[in-house]
Amino acid sequence: MANKKNIPIGLWKKYRIVISGGLSNEHFVKAPNKTIARSMAKGELNPWIKIIRIEEVSAWKNYM
Repeated sequence: MANKKNIPIGLWKKYRIVISGGLSNEHFVKAPNKTIARSMAKGELNPWIKIIRIEEVSAWKNYM
């Protein structure tokens, strides 16, 4: 979805997705905005997870 909008990859931000339950309670996603970050996280993890919080991360360490 995001690639079809032709948003330059340099403008994308890193988001920390905090979820409820599971082995890990946070997940990192690189996306242009919070809405797309939410849909990407649900696609990568599970569509039925409960997302508690989405916050932008300024530091790029510990990613990929």
